[in-house]
Amino acid sequence: MTQTPLDNLFAQRQRKADELRAMGVNPYANDFRRDILVQDFLARFAPLDKAALEGTPTQHALCGRVVAINSFGKAAFVRMVDGSSAAGRGDDEAGRLQLYIRRDGLSEDAWQVFKRLDLGDFIGVRGTPMRTKTGELSLSVEDFRLLTKALRPLP
Repeated sequence: MTQTPLDNLFAQRQRKADELRAMGVNPYANDFRRDILVQDFLARFAPLDKAALEGTPTQHALCGRVVAINSFGKAAFVRMVDGSSAAGRGDDEAGRLQLYIRRDGLSEDAWQVFKRLDLGDFIGVRGTPMRTKTGELSLSVEDFRLLTKALRPLP
């Protein structure tokens, strides 16, 4: 019997979950606590410009599902959604946040976990608000945790 692409993807993700277990990482952790929703984070920090955000050393903990990953070797941008969007208002960006992750900003263990990240995984992050060069409000990640390893792809 031949394997379908979905079977191959499932096997690949299962292999990553097994690798995480071998590293001592629980691919289904349940001990992360967020302190702010993405929607509230955006409402609180969207009015602030880059200079004002740099003067805001407040660290926040957020969690959500990975919906996009753009990796550039030693840095990556990840889009996360936490379900706090204003449903029914047509505002798809309300519950989405861009994360900026740098290799030198994480521990080696956290970076190894990040390298095994897939679309659909649930993650927990801690970091400070920032604006990118294009002016987009983002979270500069200082701590990264995998909360749930998705074995099946997003619909």
